Amino acid sequence: MEQFTVQAADRLWVDGMQDGCIEWMGAMANRLPMMVVAELIGLPDPDIAQLVKWGYAATQLLEGLVENDQLVAAGVALMELSGYIFEQFDRAAADPRDNS
Repeated sequence: MEQFTVQAADRLWVDGMQDGCIEWMGAMANRLPMMVVAELIGLPDPDIAQLVKWGYAATQLLEGLVENDQLVAAGVALMELSGYIFEQFDRAAADPRDNS
């Protein structure tokens, strides 16, 4: 896992660097933790951008500083995330990986 994390961080750093500067939250902080979790539980890499969006929406439910329409959108996003996770768990149970 350490090797994956280092390689992912290096890739995000290179991809996020523009003119010698990096926007830390967008390039690294929002994506790297989700990439590590996705790798740990076997989620597809192409889904990470959507997982980040769903994760951000879910945090809006907790902060309590959102308008009603934002609260509704966050609730919908959380339901979509829950459905996605259940689908992935069903897929994994149907075809378990060798994690040795």
